[in-house]
Amino acid sequence: MSPLVTYVTNLKEFVLVVCILYFYGLAFAMQFGKSLFHLDHPAVFLTMCTLYLLAVGYEIVFNWWKARLFIIWFLLWVVSYGIIGLYLAPSIFGRWILVYVFIEPLIIVFIGGFAFSVGRVLALHFTQRGTLTPGELERALRKLPGWNTDGQSLIKTFENRDFEDALNFVNQVGRIAVSMRHYPRLKISGPCVTVRLSSWHIGGLTRTDVNQALRIDSI
Repeated sequence: MSPLVTYVTNLKEFVLVVCILYFYGLAFAMQFGKSLFHLDHPAVFLTMCTLYLLAVGYEIVFNWWKARLFIIWFLLWVVSYGIIGLYLAPSIFGRWILVYVFIEPLIIVFIGGFAFSVGRVLALHFTQRGTLTPGELERALRKLPGWNTDGQSLIKTFENRDFEDALNFVNQVGRIAVSMRHYPRLKISGPCVTVRLSSWHIGGLTRTDVNQALRIDSI
């Protein structure tokens, strides 16, 4: 991990801790009538909300892919949103803010879901561009020695020194698959690994399969 990434990660964690302590402490002080030391000023509140959203956004982008972390952060987000939106914000700005508190998540979900769906369709359209024609497939096979096709997939058996070497090869193929988000079917038989590539979701072979075969050959 580079020094810059380490610094940003540590800063993110510090901001999260400070913001969470602020929101929960402010809620406690307002609930029990303790001194607020002007921490309920709208400018302070909005600044802390902005920092909190930036820190959580960083967490979403870089860490939420881990299932257990996702559950923890999701629960923390729900609880924090309830405290901030349903208690702190109405106390500071007035009850009119509740309209935005309830509508904002619906807007985010709707717009986010729509943008994701449209983006996914466009990405598939421009990256896959449909299945390869017979001519395109024939030209691709000339660049892929040892690969065969049944018209629906690319198939090749790789011979390794032993079973352990075969497992190492599978791990390397797995890393390629994850980086491309395109997953082959693998079959291990002793030191041999059979790789079958296909764009299963559209029922045929695409340029992605050819590119993945080239990367696997380079292992």
